Amino acid sequence: MKKLMGKFQRVCARSLPEKLLLLEAAFWLPVARLIIHFVPMKWYSSIFLGKHMVESPKSSNFVPDDFLKQVSWATNAMSGRMPWKNKCFAHAMAAKIILRLRGLPSTLYLGLKKDEKKELAAHAWLRCGDRFVTGGDGTGYSIVSKFS
Repeated sequence: MKKLMGKFQRVCARSLPEKLLLLEAAFWLPVARLIIHFVPMKWYSSIFLGKHMVESPKSSNFVPDDFLKQVSWATNAMSGRMPWKNKCFAHAMAAKIILRLRGLPSTLYLGLKKDEKKELAAHAWLRCGDRFVTGGDGTGYSIVSKFS
């Protein structure tokens, strides 16, 4: 019970914009997961992900760095509190939607690599300006697709 109260107090101590961002992440993470699992990619990619094989600008003049940190924090925080495991693609897609709703251009990358067992491993990550918001920087993965 003390642990739950501590978490509740930490959320209450956050600012109103941070609380709203947590709620937004809590909404978009399951929506992204449902879309990925039940809708063919060709139907949703242009709506939620953007133009295929196009990159957003890598300059950071237009990107509020504090906001990108907050989006990363909110999606990570809510991802760990869902009753299911959110994979990197749903995580990146939810963050991309949050940024897109605010008019911030970003690029979602899909990559592949062979793991230690020589099996293919897939990963998704999101970049906005010169900052990686989710999924790290994709080191070791070959980019097979990108959406801006």
